[in-house]
Amino acid sequence: NCINNSSLDKKIFEEHIKEVQNTEQKITFKYNLQHQNEETNYSIDITPIKSVCIVIVFKDITEELRNEQRLKNVERFVSMGHLIGGIAHNLKSPIMTLGGGLDIMKNLVVEYKESIDDVEVTKKDHHEIAQEMLGRIANMRPQCTYMSDVISTVKNQMNQSSPDLHRFFFVDDLIKRITKMVKTFPTF
Repeated sequence: NCINNSSLDKKIFEEHIKEVQNTEQKITFKYNLQHQNEETNYSIDITPIKSVCIVIVFKDITEELRNEQRLKNVERFVSMGHLIGGIAHNLKSPIMTLGGGLDIMKNLVVEYKESIDDVEVTKKDHHEIAQEMLGRIANMRPQCTYMSDVISTVKNQMNQSSPDLHRFFFVDDLIKRITKMVKTFPTF
């Protein structure tokens, strides 16, 4: 029934039977059949029995393949969850640092603005406030660079996992990327 009422390529099937007859070795292969408007996946075993006959067994593996795909999807989601958790962990600290720095900058701007018309505030005081603002900005810049590096590292890693068969690279660039990933994600 599977052979006559499906999309099975009878020529390929006959070739496998001839191969089993010639080699007297069992052959197993997977085949996708369209049978009565349904797609079914089979594992087909063709086994010689002492040069007398051949036993052909069709095993429906459609559900097994679906379960494999479901498991791969679950593994992908778990992996993605770990990646997102790592990214969130690595970005939270610099974001908090920047938020605190902005609060301090706001207070310094208010202080500076109020001191403009105050006759008791000297030119030296204005320079000190400005210097403190520049110091805060200097402390925030590395946090922005760090977050940019994290994002670039993740983006590059995702691009590197694309299924290209041939990829050229420079060893120095690879070492730099690995070093940056180890610094960025020390828990991985």
